[in-house]
Amino acid sequence: MNTKPFLKWAGSKSRLINKLIPYFPKDYTNYFEPFLGSGSVYFYLQSIKNTSACISDINYDLINTFIVVKLYPNRLLKRLSEYSNLHSISLYTDTRIKFNIPFNKFNKYELDLEQHIERAAIFIYLNKTCFNGLYRVNKRGEFNTPMGNYKKPLIYDEETINRCHKLLNSNPDKNFYNISCVSYNEALYYADINDFVYLDPPYDPVSKTSNFTSYTANSFSSSDQIELRNIVNELTDRKVKVMISNSDTLFIRDAYKDYNIYEIETNRSINSDASKRGKVKELVITNYKEN
Repeated sequence: MNTKPFLKWAGSKSRLINKLIPYFPKDYTNYFEPFLGSGSVYFYLQSIKNTSACISDINYDLINTFIVVKLYPNRLLKRLSEYSNLHSISLYTDTRIKFNIPFNKFNKYELDLEQHIERAAIFIYLNKTCFNGLYRVNKRGEFNTPMGNYKKPLIYDEETINRCHKLLNSNPDKNFYNISCVSYNEALYYADINDFVYLDPPYDPVSKTSNFTSYTANSFSSSDQIELRNIVNELTDRKVKVMISNSDTLFIRDAYKDYNIYEIETNRSINSDASKRGKVKELVITNYKEN
C-alpha cells in the first residue's frame, strides 16, 4: 500500500511506519495528530481506517500547504511544474528570500487565495530542494536551510499529491474541523474516551550537540517535554489512547516510567557527515496495551 507523504521531513515516520504498526490500537473513534510533520502516520492510518481525524501543527506554512493540497491540488500542481522546470541555485536563493518576506512585510494570515497557493508551492519547492528536507528557522522565524546537492531533485509527484488530496478529503464527518494551525494542547482539547492521539514532538536531544535545528523560532525544551507528559496524564485520565514517539534518553524514560515503553531501531538520516548516520534506538510509549 502506497502511503508516501508529499513532503520530506526531518523525523518523518515514513520509513519507520512498518515498525510502528504493531503499536497502533486496534480500535478507536477519532484520530488526533498535533505534531503533523509530513503526515506519514495520518496518511497510513487514514488509508486503512477511515475515521474522523484532527491533524494540526504550529507551523503555519506546513498547515497552509496541507489545506492547499486538500482544496486546490490542480492549481498547486501547475505552479509546482513551473518551479520544477526552472530549478537552479539562483531560483532557490531568490525563492527562499521571497518565502521569508511575509515575516517582515505583512500579516501572513491576510494572504489572498492565490498567495496561499503560491506559498504552498514555494514551501514544497524549498522542501524538495533544501538540504535533506530540513525545515529550520532562525530566531526571527526565517527559513534558512541551504540548498541540497541534488542533480535532478524530484520537486513533486502528481500521483502522490492526488492520493494525499483524496485522503485529506476522506474524513467521514464533514463538520469535524480537521486541519488547523494550533498548539498541541489546543488541538487535544476535544479528545475523548476511546479516541487515539499520536504524539511525535521534537525529540529530546541525545547529546548536547544533537539539538541542531529549530522547527520554530522557539525550541522545544525539557520543560516543554514535561508539560507534554502532563497532558498525556490528563488524556489518560480521560481514557484517551495515546502513543508517543521520542528519543531513547534517560530523561524520556523517567518522564514516562508509568507507561508502556518499547524500543525500536531506526536510521539516523540527517547529518552533514555521512559517516555519523546510522542505526539508533528510539522509544514508542503507549498508555494502552492491546497488542
